[in-house]
Amino acid sequence: MTETARRQTVPVTRYLSSVICHLSFTHVAKVFPQKNLGQRARLRPSATSIKFIAMPSVQTERGDALAAAAGSAGKRAYVRSVFSEIAPRYDLLNHLLSFTVDRRWRRRAVAALRWERDPSGLYVDLCAGTMDVANELARKRAFRGTVLGTDFAEPMLRAGRDKIASRPVSPVVADAIALPVRTGTASGAIVAFGARNLADLDAGLAEACRVLRDGATFVILEFSIPRTPLLRSLYRFYFHRILPVLG
Repeated sequence: MTETARRQTVPVTRYLSSVICHLSFTHVAKVFPQKNLGQRARLRPSATSIKFIAMPSVQTERGDALAAAAGSAGKRAYVRSVFSEIAPRYDLLNHLLSFTVDRRWRRRAVAALRWERDPSGLYVDLCAGTMDVANELARKRAFRGTVLGTDFAEPMLRAGRDKIASRPVSPVVADAIALPVRTGTASGAIVAFGARNLADLDAGLAEACRVLRDGATFVILEFSIPRTPLLRSLYRFYFHRILPVLG
């Protein structure tokens, strides 16, 4: 991995791990002068040595990531920026984060929608990303409805457009807390690995409920920390030591 690629992946990995299990990583340090010297002072030889202090080169990025994970006012802009940047490799990251079992989880989540009750209905995929979930539903043989794949990071939707070719999926650039859907018209809604990224979780849940018909199903698929001590230790070791190397 080149140094440029490593610098690009650090904030992404840190943000994802901060949200999921609040891990921290070793920072690359750069050396900066303690104070700015005037031009004449810089050119004049000095008998005394200049004092230096070490500062992490990713300190600002780390601060932004931790603030976003804590639910700061800038979380929405930060999340959009991060996912727009990682869109080309998002699917790979998801497979790494879940040890590649995310495909099975998505199938089970789609099954939990109970879309068979209304195969011709409208289904909303919130935080659709590269539209794996939308594609999983739309490819069902008996499905005759429409999937609305919404995400506020347009590069994510573009990265997944090949998956939905000839599928009844409509990608829409929209925030999950302000869906372009009429009240009570959706037969179901689903969000996979996106609930943690909502700037306002309560508002996002309320918005999903707003668009749903009475009796419709809303499915949330999300990561969690294992309860078993051994698995929890392995999980944290994976996020702390292995995932940063993989990018």
